[in-house]
Amino acid sequence: MPEGPVPAVEHLRLDDAVALATALSQHVAHGAGIRTLVLKGSFASLQGLREPRPSHDVDLLVEPDRFDDLLAAFARYGWTARPAPDFPLLLDLHSRTLVHSGWNCDIDVHHYWPGFIGDAAETFDHLWQRRQSCAAAGVQVDTTGEADTALVLALHSLREAGHVSAESRKMREYRYLLHRVSSDERLANAVLASAHDAGALQTARPFLRALGFDIPEEQNPSEQLRRWQLNVHARHRMTAWLLELRQASFTRKLHVIRRAVFPSADELRAIDPYVGAGARAVAKGWWRRFARGIRSALQATQDIRAHYRSR
Repeated sequence: MPEGPVPAVEHLRLDDAVALATALSQHVAHGAGIRTLVLKGSFASLQGLREPRPSHDVDLLVEPDRFDDLLAAFARYGWTARPAPDFPLLLDLHSRTLVHSGWNCDIDVHHYWPGFIGDAAETFDHLWQRRQSCAAAGVQVDTTGEADTALVLALHSLREAGHVSAESRKMREYRYLLHRVSSDERLANAVLASAHDAGALQTARPFLRALGFDIPEEQNPSEQLRRWQLNVHARHRMTAWLLELRQASFTRKLHVIRRAVFPSADELRAIDPYVGAGARAVAKGWWRRFARGIRSALQATQDIRAHYRSR
């Protein structure tokens, strides 16, 4: 496939476009000499870990020190990163979403997977050693092995499990995954080993305990683990802003408040697609944001106090 703009495929069915984007991702990464692994998607169903359903995008995990190189390689094919405001997050920014005007699907490029709090480079090496090869649009692509896929799926559900409805698709898929892994002792043991390699014994603890493993609770959690635990239960994005405010120096607190309430027009549109052009539309967007913040501030404060009480 020659380098340069890729013909538009927006007329394709979404699942066909995702399959082609998966194959394209492998081509772009290999051409740049970069290791990547496709996460989840249809491959998780082929591995028997998730019921078949359409995917809306491609999730890629890239070796961490080649993240920027991969984004640059995709840019040569017309894929650019969707604008994202530089706002506080409970979990470090783990991915960038790539979009293309001629494609009706996205590509999410991850430099680590949320819940993997071990060394990112070492974790990727472990995943790479256990990779599998599967076909997408007639092209063999690299994806995570069965146990690693199971861990990725479990963490994807667990990171918001504290405030997601038990009847949501995410939690239904979690129960399906738990049933599948618990019925296979070999697979369950492999998931435990994967969690150990990824530094995910604590973040995946509910899943591992449900599989029958005795995982003691960490008595002196790291800041990464504390933030994961807070993210699991946080009910509003306001929580990250209040945590940022809580940890800011006295002189920075006013700056944090100003950015939280009055982000730039571009940042506001990136998080609120209903904000139109013009000063009046931006002012209305600011007001909606302020009103949401006031409504959620109390719950966000309670979440922070509950999960940082031991500090």
